[in-house]
Amino acid sequence: MQYCFLNACAILIPEVYLLLGDYRLRIAIPGRGRLREGTEKLLSMAGIELPPPGDRMLVIGDERSGYQLQSVRAKDIIGLVRSGSADVGITGRDLVMEYGDETVSELMQLDFGKCSLCIAVPENSPATNASQLADGTRVATMFPNITERFFESIGKRVQLVTVSGTTEAAPMIGIADAISDIVDTGTTLRNNGLRSLCAVAESTAVIITGTKAIETRMEEIDEFLCLIRSVQDAKSKRYLMVNVPSGSESDVRRLLKGIEGPTSMRISGRDDFFALHAVVDSGEINRLIPGLKAMGCTGILVSRIERLVP
Repeated sequence: MQYCFLNACAILIPEVYLLLGDYRLRIAIPGRGRLREGTEKLLSMAGIELPPPGDRMLVIGDERSGYQLQSVRAKDIIGLVRSGSADVGITGRDLVMEYGDETVSELMQLDFGKCSLCIAVPENSPATNASQLADGTRVATMFPNITERFFESIGKRVQLVTVSGTTEAAPMIGIADAISDIVDTGTTLRNNGLRSLCAVAESTAVIITGTKAIETRMEEIDEFLCLIRSVQDAKSKRYLMVNVPSGSESDVRRLLKGIEGPTSMRISGRDDFFALHAVVDSGEINRLIPGLKAMGCTGILVSRIERLVP
């Protein structure tokens, strides 16, 4: 693992330092914030070592996987991908909607980072939906482009107040009448005396790429996507192993109906049981185990799957 900071062979682009090198793929990842933890878990399960989170950018070459990791602010990932400084990036769909353009493409939706961009008002506001807000309403937001498009779509002319953080405090301190902000559980809104009127957009973590990488690195990108997909698909599956009485095979197969490819095999030295292995949905386990036990099955073993490649 090589930790690489700015040196004589680095190049400078706005607020970001990149180290030149020959890597299989250059991956931009969130350095901190709501998407960092999910990214860490995903890439760790894929066998890719991540840099520690920090305020400044850190570029790391993972010699084992052959990938370069660029740890930056989530919103800067769009710019790195657009310019070709990163081949792929993991960021939020909301940020792609706000800062992206036709040169940035979404490749895969990930199963973390789910949230909504919502319009919210103080609890004492008479409005029950966004269309009831008066023209000229001041709306504080970190997402002016998405918010403007939304209000245009419903025929409302509002005054956007672009802020860089603590959006929820804007009505309280008098700089806005409403807000457009990311909502996860809604706790922060309630704690600041706000309530949601509607969701403007739904978001989740996504893998993105740019036109330059599509033209030159698509084979490597496809390999990376296959790797990530194998990890993501495995999360919802379990590996089931069970010893089945020889006379119960048809009953067990009926119980496992709809589950692809259960494999049966002989148990050495025993004719009264055979071993059955299958990949099943994790949500099915609690239904299957009582049924298997009722049929006289023994040695039921359920294990997590690290990767699942079709």
